[in-house]
Amino acid sequence: MKALFVCDEKEEWTLLTNLFHAHFKKISLICVRKSHEAMETLSFDGPFGMIIIECGMKEGNPTERKINIETGYFSQSYDVLNTDDSYTGNRLFASIED
Repeated sequence: MKALFVCDEKEEWTLLTNLFHAHFKKISLICVRKSHEAMETLSFDGPFGMIIIECGMKEGNPTERKINIETGYFSQSYDVLNTDDSYTGNRLFASIED
């Protein structure tokens, strides 16, 4: 699996790269600096199982933290293929804002 990290600060690259090497050895982390580099990488080096985008805050003193978690599940039976199998999958998206 591959993960894409979009961030213009190389210090953040080092932090996240070390985290992935220590805890997610099977995930290949690709880092890019700009949005156009991210679009090229998504087009030619995909698919990606995870995309991480670092965003700077416009306000220097945030007053609250927001956590978003979205999940999705699908199940599809394939009666057309004369099988009793159902194909299933899920996705997870999480973000923390502060």
